[in-house]
Amino acid sequence: MEELNNFFKILEKKIIDNNGIIYDTYVCDRILATYYSNKYYRKKLPVNRFYDITFDYSTIDRFIKSNNIKIAFNHGIDHINFYSFITDNINIINNLNIKLDITISNDKPPFKNNNYICYGLLLSNDKEHENEFKYYYSDNTGTPLDNNANNITNKIIIDIINKRTQYIRGFYSNYDIFTDIYKMINKGWKITNMPYIINDIKENKKELNDCCPICLEKFNMSNKEIVSLYENIHRYYNSNNYRIHHHCLFKYLNMQKNNNYFKCPYRYKIDFNICKYLITYQ
Repeated sequence: MEELNNFFKILEKKIIDNNGIIYDTYVCDRILATYYSNKYYRKKLPVNRFYDITFDYSTIDRFIKSNNIKIAFNHGIDHINFYSFITDNINIINNLNIKLDITISNDKPPFKNNNYICYGLLLSNDKEHENEFKYYYSDNTGTPLDNNANNITNKIIIDIINKRTQYIRGFYSNYDIFTDIYKMINKGWKITNMPYIINDIKENKKELNDCCPICLEKFNMSNKEIVSLYENIHRYYNSNNYRIHHHCLFKYLNMQKNNNYFKCPYRYKIDFNICKYLITYQ
C-alpha cells in the first residue's frame, strides 16, 4: 500500500502538470485519504503502522487501496507527454497492477456516465494559482446538477468525507442497480435516495416493540440496522409502512434477481429504478 500511494503522488502530479483531469473513484479516495490521514496524525498514532490495514479501523480510509485511476485529456500534446511518462515507468505500473483508464476528448468527464453524484467531482490543475490543484464539480454528468455545478463543490466534498451520496442513473435492470448500490454500502457508503429508508442503528429501540417479519426477532432486543419500508416511497409521510431488519431485507431481495422489480414480505413493490426520481440534492 505504501509503494502504491507514493507512486500515485508522482502519477497524480504528472497528470495535473500535463493538464489532465482525474475523475471517478480516485477523487473520492483521495479526499478520504487526506481527511483521515490528518485525523490519524492528530491522534498521534504510530507512523510505522500507518499502512497497516488492521490498525485503527476508525481511520481506515487514510490511504488509497484501489489501484484504478481514470484520466481525461483534451486533444493535443499534453497526453503525448503523459504517455512518455507511462512508457518510462511501465515496470512500476505493472508491478503495482495500476489500471489506467485514459480518455482523449474535448468533452468534460465523467461524460454523462457516472452512477453516483460523488463521481462527478473532478481534480485538475488550478490555472489561477501556479503549482496548485483544485476540486470542482463537472457540468457534464447528464443530470440537473449540471445547472448548479459551480455551487455544489463544497457540499460534495463534505458528503464524500461522510461517505454519503446518491444514485443518479436508471438505465439498468432493477437487480443491477441493487447490486451496484450494495457494493457501495459494503464499502461503508450511505446511499440516501433508496426506495426505502435505512434508519440510524442508534435509533431508540424502546419504542420498537414489534418484530422483524423475516427473522421474528424483536427490534428492541437487537442492535441490527432497521429499514422503514413504505407502500408508496414517493409519499412516505402518508403511506402504509413497516420496519424490517436491513440484513434480512437484503437477503430477501437478493433471491429475486430475475424479477423486473422486487416485492417485500408484505408485497410492496420495490424498484431501484426509481432512485433517479428520489434525488434530493441542492
